[in-house]
This record gives sequence, C-alpha cells and structure tokens, in this order.
Amino acid sequence: MNWDEEVICFYDKHTDIAIYGHAGGPFSPSSLTINSETNVESIIAACQRYKEQHWILDDTQTLYKGLSFEGLVALFKEKAPKAGIITPDLRAMYSGQRQAIICLAAEDLARRLASKCPQCQRANFVAKQLTKGLLCELCNMPTQQVKSTTSLCDCCGYNHIEANEKHVADATYCQFCNP
Repeated sequence: MNWDEEVICFYDKHTDIAIYGHAGGPFSPSSLTINSETNVESIIAACQRYKEQHWILDDTQTLYKGLSFEGLVALFKEKAPKAGIITPDLRAMYSGQRQAIICLAAEDLARRLASKCPQCQRANFVAKQLTKGLLCELCNMPTQQVKSTTSLCDCCGYNHIEANEKHVADATYCQFCNP
C-alpha cells in the first residue's frame, strides 16, 4: 500500500513566521501495467472501487490525463492499447483520497493557528516533544509509552509539560513483562 504525506504552510510576512499543518495516510490506488493480455474487464476490476479517483493512461504514444473511471474505460475500449501503463492521477483536483488527507492537514493547521501561547499569545503552541518512559503497571520498569508531552512556544520559548492521563502503562507494552 502506498502512503501519502501532505503539508500545508501558513506564512505571516509581517512576523516572518511559518506554521505547518501535517497529515498522512494510506493511499490505495496503484498502477496497472498494460500488455497484450489486458482487457476492459481487468481494468474495471482493478479501478472500479476508486470511483472518485481519476487516472492517467499512457499508451506509449500519448499521455491521457484526468480520466474519470468511466472515461478511462471508454478510452481503453476505443484505443485498445497493447502496451503502456495506467496510473492514478495524483493531482489534488483528481484524487479523492489525497483530498481527504489534505483536509486533515488543513484541520491540523487550523488547530495550530487556534492554539495560542499563554505567555505571548502567538499561534502554534502545541505538543512538540514527547517523553517516553511511562512505568509498567506490573514491574514498574519504563516502557516506550508516552509519559508526558511538552507544548512549546516558537516565539518566546515558554513550555508546558502535561503528564499522560494514565499513570501506568499496560503490561502489554512492557518489554520486560511482554518481550
């Protein structure tokens, strides 16, 4: 399975500060190689579950971009290529799954813009450091579970440490109790 990472930037030219929203997630559609055995049914089987996805058909002569599922099938029937490749059109306007991840990145950016430092009121006062080492509930040894998060201000340096609501880690995550 493929993975999509999206980043959105808000830049304030007056303060010369950039704030980034991030998101990532799985991206299902993949390429399909066209050969003499490829037929319309195999294209339909491979692509029909991605109705919101548009496609690129490269028949080694011409590159056809932005094809809807129906358009891809119709063009394949018309051209009947014996070689080439069909790939997902990853331009944001043609990729529903990518649009969903961009939306999550925009939500992350909005959260960062709304989260103000209690000291100087600048945006992006969010958790930027994780401290691992939450103690195991059975043996009291440190685990890889998050013990606390630290929110930092990029402008004034103010920080706030917030302990994990759980005071101990489940033994499932302990490298000593459950190696």
